[in-house]
Amino acid sequence: MKFVTVTTTFENREEAQKMADMLVNEKLVACGQIGEIESFYTWKGEKVVSREFILTLKTRKSLLKELKDFIKRHHSYETAEIVATNIAYTTKEYADWIYDCTKKK
Repeated sequence: MKFVTVTTTFENREEAQKMADMLVNEKLVACGQIGEIESFYTWKGEKVVSREFILTLKTRKSLLKELKDFIKRHHSYETAEIVATNIAYTTKEYADWIYDCTKKK
């Protein structure tokens, strides 16, 4: 498949919404979905438990570098999560929709 999902997390819903809106407007993603999560991690030697907002994005694999660079430029976290996963299967209709909603490359 030529498509990926990308996840990144934010401290608050407003920042996640702003990022999703910018990415859709830039046609770097077809859509973004936001959910509230509880994260457990170690940061600078300290255990942290925090409420975060996860943004899941659908896009073309060919836009991954541009998407990563955009997220890094506009993200407030010092070390932003940017995790891409190949989409192994989707319907032709959904694939066409992702393709039609993103930049032509």
